[in-house]
Amino acid sequence: MEPPSYEEASRHLSVQLAGDPTQPSPPSYTSGQAPSVVVVSQPQPVPIQVASLRDSPGFVRCPHCQQLVTSNVKYVAGSSAWCTCVILGMLGLICGFCLIPLCMKSMQDAHHSCPNCGKKLHIYER
Repeated sequence: MEPPSYEEASRHLSVQLAGDPTQPSPPSYTSGQAPSVVVVSQPQPVPIQVASLRDSPGFVRCPHCQQLVTSNVKYVAGSSAWCTCVILGMLGLICGFCLIPLCMKSMQDAHHSCPNCGKKLHIYER
């Protein structure tokens, strides 16, 4: 059996595209059915231990007010910033440059406090 010629195939395709009134229409999928609803749920955040707080805010349970909070962080120049400042000063660098460690967050201690009750939670020392 030979395949149909180009003219026969295009005639058959045009009949299929135009539609055949004797053929039943395909079923409608939207009649009588409500659209499905997708519910996306996220897991509840798990608080970390207060002692494991580092230099960024963390989600913890305050030991004072027992509330789940994200800690407030205040950066204060600690011993590593002051020691670096003194070492740079001893090296004889211009005094302005020896003060740079006091302005860098990466050299400062992070003091965590509770936003609810305001009490100190933890100090992360560098």
